[in-house]
Amino acid sequence: KNGGQAGGDVWETRVVLATFGETREAANHVRFHRDFKLAPGEYRVDVTLEDLNGARQSKAQGKVRVPDFGPGALGLGDLQFGYCGPDSSFVLLPSRKFEANLEAMCVRGSVYDRRGDSTSRAYRVQSKVVSETGEDLARADTVLTLGPGGDFFLHPNVRDLFLGAYTFEVEIKDGERRW
Repeated sequence: KNGGQAGGDVWETRVVLATFGETREAANHVRFHRDFKLAPGEYRVDVTLEDLNGARQSKAQGKVRVPDFGPGALGLGDLQFGYCGPDSSFVLLPSRKFEANLEAMCVRGSVYDRRGDSTSRAYRVQSKVVSETGEDLARADTVLTLGPGGDFFLHPNVRDLFLGAYTFEVEIKDGERRW
């Protein structure tokens, strides 16, 4: 709120390709992930990417809201969409545009339980896929046993969906607590 820096990092990564032509191919992607521990509140995020060889820069800016879970609260982290492999691998698809291989589409998420103990708990997870017109197209109800801050994977049944935009909704419950 006061314009001061609440977190940040600087890192250098060397990316090498065999030919200059490969640098122009749309299929080549480089992805980085950084976590920051931030107090609840609204934040502006500034990202700068600099090509040290070509002295070129690219900048992006966005907003992030860190919720105030409070003690004993239950929370659900951001959902990440991608593909799950038979070897339990996960490949993130930041565009969230799935064109093929819908059987392997999956969603990764995290449960944050602020009760302060380290015991595993069972959580009821309900999910659904909703069409642009608001129609429920696929529903799932499952129970996951996770530790605090435990990651989970969901495999929504989307293989029969046609071209279009869909919403994926997830609700997690533990007794009367829900998110």
